[in-house]
Amino acid sequence: MWRGTPSPKTAVTGSRERNDFKNVARAFGSDDPFNSIFAYCWGRLGYDPYPDRFYHLAAIVVDTQRTDDARFGLVIFSAPKNGNGAYQPYWLYRDKDLSRTVVWTGSGDLMVGEYRDDGARDASFIHWDVQRKQFVATTSRPRTT
Repeated sequence: MWRGTPSPKTAVTGSRERNDFKNVARAFGSDDPFNSIFAYCWGRLGYDPYPDRFYHLAAIVVDTQRTDDARFGLVIFSAPKNGNGAYQPYWLYRDKDLSRTVVWTGSGDLMVGEYRDDGARDASFIHWDVQRKQFVATTSRPRTT
């Protein structure tokens, strides 16, 4: 059950509810941009998009049919250049414990962060890997081309 929007440190160190979407990743509507389960990004991210479709939507999703910790995924919707302008799903993570994970944007970057037990956050930049033809997360900002 939704219980408000605690700070990430409180949510991470608080009680763990096995059958519930973890509080740190449930801050939809929060005033804190660093505590959200989805992010809308306007940056290219190294992705070659369909004309005038430079936007990406990243969302943390949960498989409600499962109760294990690895029931989460992170999907990014983007419009490929060779498509008809329709957005396609690209999975960054599947079957992973993302209960302490949030996504956010800043200056055209799309980022993912995971909160540790002490409340600190490890952050990564999300960008398109041309060779692998998929989105990846790296600890350093990718070079623009």
